[in-house]
Amino acid sequence: MKIIDSLRYGYRMKLTFSIACVGLVMMTALVIVRYKLLQDILYEKTDVRINSIGALIASDLKEDYVDREFINLQERINSLTNKSNISFISLMDGDNKVLYSSIEELPGRENAVFDTSTNIRKNISGFVKSFPVMDKSVNIATVQIGFVLTDLPRDLSRIFKTSVIMSTFVVLIIIAAAWLISGGFEKPLRGMCAVTQKVAAGDFSARVSVENRDIIGELGMALNKMIEQIGVLTADLNKKIKTTDIKLEEKTVHLTELNKELTKRTEELEISNKKLQEADKLKTEFVSIVSHELRTPLTGIIGFARTLLKLDLNEEQKINYLKIIEAEGKRLSGMIEDFLDISKIESNTIVLRLATEDINAVIRETVESFNVPENRKVVVELDGSRPKVKIDKGRIMQVIFNILENAFRYTPVHGKITVSTRVNGGSVEVSVEDEGIGIDKTDRDMVFDKFYRCSDDVTKKSRGSGLGLAISRGIVELHNGKIWVESEKGKGSAFIFSLPVMKDG
Repeated sequence: MKIIDSLRYGYRMKLTFSIACVGLVMMTALVIVRYKLLQDILYEKTDVRINSIGALIASDLKEDYVDREFINLQERINSLTNKSNISFISLMDGDNKVLYSSIEELPGRENAVFDTSTNIRKNISGFVKSFPVMDKSVNIATVQIGFVLTDLPRDLSRIFKTSVIMSTFVVLIIIAAAWLISGGFEKPLRGMCAVTQKVAAGDFSARVSVENRDIIGELGMALNKMIEQIGVLTADLNKKIKTTDIKLEEKTVHLTELNKELTKRTEELEISNKKLQEADKLKTEFVSIVSHELRTPLTGIIGFARTLLKLDLNEEQKINYLKIIEAEGKRLSGMIEDFLDISKIESNTIVLRLATEDINAVIRETVESFNVPENRKVVVELDGSRPKVKIDKGRIMQVIFNILENAFRYTPVHGKITVSTRVNGGSVEVSVEDEGIGIDKTDRDMVFDKFYRCSDDVTKKSRGSGLGLAISRGIVELHNGKIWVESEKGKGSAFIFSLPVMKDG
């Protein structure tokens, strides 16, 4: 029980804590960005409101000033000063002499009040600005208005508190989801730990329940096979120990052989434990990839959608933001399709729509529909015999697309990618060769595994879930074909898959 409890609260808590930290950092960044954005909008709206009020007051006072209704002017200035957010109003002539003002001691004097800086951020407590009084395009006077901006700090504080509350709620949801998901990943590992404890206590009938055919499932089957073999060896050892008519020397020799076998099995157990640790690492990386890759387009979609709702944008800006939302949505849809495809392949529920096709024509169509960057090129070299294959055209195009995307990721600027076919016996081999950095020998054996990503700099800078090549392998094998990679470090890579060729007649 101690081992199971340690696994439960160690692995699960660490995984949940890691995801929670990522969520907290991202929510904090979103709060800061949202606060800055709304702060700028609030300042901009305040500036527009000040200019609108000033223009209206200047227009309102112009008629009385032109008609020389001076009594009405003073009354109107006093009346307008009583409006909210206005501290004083003064009317000056062209020589900057105060004619009328809501401040009693100013009329008749030269105006000594200066406009404040145009930056509202630096004058949040109070703001003074002058507006021209125009008559037939001639500046006949100037209106100076003092504004009170004490509402701004309160509005900014309310915005900040709301953002913090919303972000806290989202982080709590992320933590809850991470806790539930990690429980599902942890379940088969707890079962293996329980079985190993029973085996250690001498119960060789215990078996691991294998539910999936992934790496955890393969490890479970290997553990069951190992337990069965150890049980047989142990029974055989007990039988031989109980045999009293065997000479001591023969017993010693036999025990030595059994010890060697047990040592071998122990080494196998250590290898299995290493595979278990690798599986644990892959699951952790998968959760990290899902949380990052799915959250990144979702964050972009939500952010730009909010911007469209909050800001009064022109049509060009709206179209640009909508294009970004569409692109991020397509990217999110593509990742979900990858997860669904790998799930169908593993559960053997994928349905192939087979038809006789010219593999050369399928390759040409795929390359022509692929968005090739301007600074790279694709060379197509096809077998002249035009081999026919029975395939699901869409799925085979998906395989070629995945391999081409991988090749372009590693091909340098002005590099070349060669797509070729050749008939080899009863199969046609399709090859996609790039001029990239090549693949280490340690990575070549695992590039087709789920969620596996090479440790080179190109892979670290690129985005992806690590499912493209795994899906490609599954599709090719469903067509009774094979897929492999040939590569040397620094000399590029060639991804090759073969398909059975239909016999004539």
